Amino acid sequence: MRILRRFFVRVFPLALLWIASTASAQHVDISPVNLAGTIVTNGYDDSTGDNLLNLRVFGLDFGEDPFDPFFIGDPGFNSPAGSGLLGGTPLGFDILGQLSGAGPLPFNLSYWDGTGPVTWGAVPDGETLLLQFGAQNVEVGDGTGLLPGFNLGTPFGDGSLHRHLNTFLQDETGDSLLGASVTDGIYAISMQLRQAGLTTSDPFWLVFNLNMSEETHEIAMESFTAVPEPGSLALLMTGLVGGLYWRKRRQAAQEADGKLPETPTSPI
Repeated sequence: MRILRRFFVRVFPLALLWIASTASAQHVDISPVNLAGTIVTNGYDDSTGDNLLNLRVFGLDFGEDPFDPFFIGDPGFNSPAGSGLLGGTPLGFDILGQLSGAGPLPFNLSYWDGTGPVTWGAVPDGETLLLQFGAQNVEVGDGTGLLPGFNLGTPFGDGSLHRHLNTFLQDETGDSLLGASVTDGIYAISMQLRQAGLTTSDPFWLVFNLNMSEETHEIAMESFTAVPEPGSLALLMTGLVGGLYWRKRRQAAQEADGKLPETPTSPI
């Protein structure tokens, strides 16, 4: 039954972003592009069509569907025509750990309980994260090295590609259904993208919130902007652009008195 659920699940983009100029929901996909022969991760705002350059921290939220609290139909990957990705060549991802360039994350799947300074450590109760698309999947746990992912898809000849993964936060038994024993908190993974013929992307981070405040989620995301990586212009831009974007999101959420906007639906 759980296998069928993973193959026929409806996809709802639940990574909601707010900026100061509007209270409407904004869904930001990872938007890989080819910059001088290297894969760079931009952000693509579905609601406005805006591109956020060199964005390397992406926030996602579990728990928005009370009947399926440990599932989201994200992350999304959305490369526009003209992205420079190589048409006809698969684009894939891998998961990083402390021994393979994950920055502050000690494990492939790391955890912070939301109290005190941001300190990433092991998950508290054996939780794992399952990333799945079709028959492909990878389970992310307490490893510390490079964890091979899978191919997201093959860009068209114009470099365009749009794909959403299914993500399940699982308890120690592998259960992600309503009632699973999963601890509230902030979960994070580090990814990199690869495509034959291009240099692999710098690491980027997906920061998942389960039942913590939006402010706590933002603090966790902002902690990555201070990660030192000599010679990386992309990380510098994350600090300048990404940090401002998250602060705008927090300000708008506070102005809305904590009321979440309706979640839009979208096809894969």
